[in-house]
Amino acid sequence: MPLAPSGFICTTSMQLHLIDNYDSFTGNLVHYLEVLSDSSCKVWQNDATSFNQVFEADALVLSPGPGLPKTSGRLMEILNQLPPDLPVLGICLGMQALGQCTGEQLEQLPVVAHGQEDRLQLAQESHWLFQGLETPIQIGRYHSWAFKQMHPRQWQVLAHTKDGACMAAVHQTKPWTALQFHPESVMTPGGFQMLQNWLCHVCPQGHDARLKQWSYLS
Repeated sequence: MPLAPSGFICTTSMQLHLIDNYDSFTGNLVHYLEVLSDSSCKVWQNDATSFNQVFEADALVLSPGPGLPKTSGRLMEILNQLPPDLPVLGICLGMQALGQCTGEQLEQLPVVAHGQEDRLQLAQESHWLFQGLETPIQIGRYHSWAFKQMHPRQWQVLAHTKDGACMAAVHQTKPWTALQFHPESVMTPGGFQMLQNWLCHVCPQGHDARLKQWSYLS
């Protein structure tokens, strides 16, 4: 796990929930979110019996995971029931699920990108997601499917790779953020900052009121 640089975090009493798609990175992701939010993160497996409390969350994270969204437990069923104003962050498989929920078409990559370092080609360099990051932004990829294009009426694509795979996007009308790469991976040095930016963006009481100083993490 990479060390986080000295800076600020968003402290919040918001209810942060995560749907775990049985991924080995989930523990790292939950740790990052709990450090950044200074609160606990409720974790639900994607095949849990009941998800009623998920809909009471202030923000929801969809973890990475193996396979495709349609084979990931009740993930798609849950997304189809989400309140339209619930902020959601979808990571890797989570991005694919959000995209498919809005009718986007996944494509299988000609070369599998598992444990592959890459660099983002930014379409929106000044976007809040990338604030505090120096370019080029290095990322870690762990996927074999991706969106090569996303309908501009539905999604604003923020970054892609040189081979044309969409790597980051935000929904045009819903508070949904999607990342195809893994921000919690050691191969994404700026991932901690991106998660911080997302939390500050969706924080109910606003950015400035929610910052506190923090130092190096081990």
